[in-house]
Amino acid sequence: MKNLTPKEKLDKNEVKKAQKRVVTFVFILILSAVCYTAYYYLTSGMFGYTVASAVMWIYFTLLCVFLCVYILYNRAFVLNKRTAESFPKNMDRAEIEKILEESEKRSKKTKWMVFVIVPLIFTFMIDMLNLFVFDMFR
Repeated sequence: MKNLTPKEKLDKNEVKKAQKRVVTFVFILILSAVCYTAYYYLTSGMFGYTVASAVMWIYFTLLCVFLCVYILYNRAFVLNKRTAESFPKNMDRAEIEKILEESEKRSKKTKWMVFVIVPLIFTFMIDMLNLFVFDMFR
């Protein structure tokens, strides 16, 4: 096996990160399609108004709960992209590092919630387009 230079290793890591982002994006698209298909099928009226209404409110409640928990648990993202230099000068370096590490841990713990939030947002977005835009062309 060939020894890689530091630049080649960096390039390889960038490629792996890009591949991971593409896979994540495709996975979210598939989840969104499945989520919307289930929503559309259940709210189409085949099962009656009660089921359609219940499904809509369940989806909406799930979206609100997950979104609020995600934002609140991550402390409204105030610590994202902050560096140690952006904290007040009188703060201890260890305390700053602890705060930044905790913020990173919180972000990693809630990353899975994006796989629930984005498909639900996508579902409501398509539903609103279906109700208010596509309906004009029928």
